[in-house]
Amino acid sequence: MVGLDFCIKKGIAVKALHFNHGNDDSDKYEEFVVDYCRRLNVPIVIDRLSEEVPKRRSKEDFWREKRYDFFSKHSEGLKVVTCHHLDDAVETWVFSSMKGNPKTIPHSRGIFIRPFLLNKKSAILDWAEQNNVPFIQDMTNFDSSFDRNYIRNEMMSHVLRINPGIHKVIKKKILSSVGRTA
Repeated sequence: MVGLDFCIKKGIAVKALHFNHGNDDSDKYEEFVVDYCRRLNVPIVIDRLSEEVPKRRSKEDFWREKRYDFFSKHSEGLKVVTCHHLDDAVETWVFSSMKGNPKTIPHSRGIFIRPFLLNKKSAILDWAEQNNVPFIQDMTNFDSSFDRNYIRNEMMSHVLRINPGIHKVIKKKILSSVGRTA
């Protein structure tokens, strides 16, 4: 919602893409986004997951793949802005490091750009508050049975205790990957 608000305020012509994952609250989220886009006169394209998650496949990974397929299908050759932020990048680095392949979220990849990647989640929440941008917390984010959420909800306080500067470390990694310096 903040990404959409930011683009509108910057005078960027936008089209919203919303992917309904088909979980318990997904219809409520879809209705919320559709209503917001109608009020702002923003065109929106919606799709919904129509397949079951294959056995032995991570729900998160499957949902992500289908969401990105949808985004690619409806980009119409334009850039797709996602609102990944620095906290997402830190979590990704911790998660991938634990799997033996440390990596960061790229600032851009193909049609996808992540202009908020160097900003902490708190800055995005501050924007929402200061600009009266409504949003809904996706309740699945609090479900620590998902590995990514376990890292976010259970481990990050420990990571920050060991390295309170982890955000700066990951920010430098992101900047160096796009040829910029901090």
